[in-house]
Amino acid sequence: MTATNPVPAAWIESIGGFRLPPRAQRRRQSLMDRNNGGWLPPSDEEEWAVLAALSGEIPLRHAEALNIPAKRTA
Repeated sequence: MTATNPVPAAWIESIGGFRLPPRAQRRRQSLMDRNNGGWLPPSDEEEWAVLAALSGEIPLRHAEALNIPAKRTA
């Protein structure tokens, strides 16, 4: 049997609204466009990798939150 810790529904719902900040989204898009165009400088490769990884993690955290049993609070 697996133990679960119920969490408030509002906490789970707040995760659904999590996004990268607008500035980070714009930077990620700029780096992605340059990377796709084949002219991303080596100095930007690490930043691109970090932002791409963060962007990939967000949907996973949304999915995990949907699988956490919520404790309904009034």
